[in-house]
Formats: sequence, C-alpha cells, structure tokens
Amino acid sequence: MEKSKSLKQILLSQIEAIAMNEGYDFLYEDAENEVLGQIIERDDSGSIMDTPLSFQLSINEERGNGTIIYYQPEGEVARKKFDLESTETIITLLGYVQTALLTFKKNR
Repeated sequence: MEKSKSLKQILLSQIEAIAMNEGYDFLYEDAENEVLGQIIERDDSGSIMDTPLSFQLSINEERGNGTIIYYQPEGEVARKKFDLESTETIITLLGYVQTALLTFKKNR
C-alpha cells in the first residue's frame, strides 16, 4: 500500500519538525513495518545529553492502521493505536509528541 508509506514519511517528517522546533534532533531507523525513533538533546559539541522521547511505530499497511509506543527515560509512558486514514488520530499522535517535549523542558 503505497499510500501508507507516504503517510509514514509524512508522519516522520512532522515529528522531526516538532523536535527541531523545540531544539532537539530526531533520529530514526526504518525497518519494513516498524520505525524506532529517538528525539535527542545534544550539547554544544554534538554529544547526546538526553533522550526526552523515544518511540516504536508499527504500521500495518494492508489494514491502514498502526500502533505507537512512547518511551521516556523511566520507561514506557503511552501506547496509542491509530488509523492512517484519520486526520484526527494523526494530529493526536503529533500533539502527544509536542506535549511530551514541552513537559520534559518544563521539568528540567
């Protein structure tokens, strides 16, 4: 399903935009149906200081749905299912990323 591949790339690019906007870097490894992502904080020399949010994104291209599991340093913090066709669920996923990063900044 080519459409879900492009939706996956759009989702990843939006997560990267949110991370960059908040002053973080975004790294990910894309396997066939799973993406492992990390939003990281670097020091002035480029070394990784912290990982405020990581996630495991699984997408079932045939069914058009997926699951995302969010992790923070203390472990798993949320697990969400989503429908690739639903704009509302995609916005909710992106909103969670932004809220988690803002909360991490506030608690430092």
